[in-house]
Amino acid sequence: MIETKNGPIYEPMSPEARPLYEWLKKYHLTLDGSRAYIDVAEIYLSLEFDLAKQNKRHVG
Repeated sequence: MIETKNGPIYEPMSPEARPLYEWLKKYHLTLDGSRAYIDVAEIYLSLEFDLAKQNKRHVG
């Protein structure tokens, strides 16, 4: 989990989102709070949401 100024970012449930999460973790200390970091975090969260929704359709 990454504690950011805008709240926590949890580790991904899907392996497809892992590289983006690792980027967020790597640049957290230097970029947290910047517009670029917030944008990437929003992209990551959206991707995680979409992948979770897609996986639910395929599982059940």
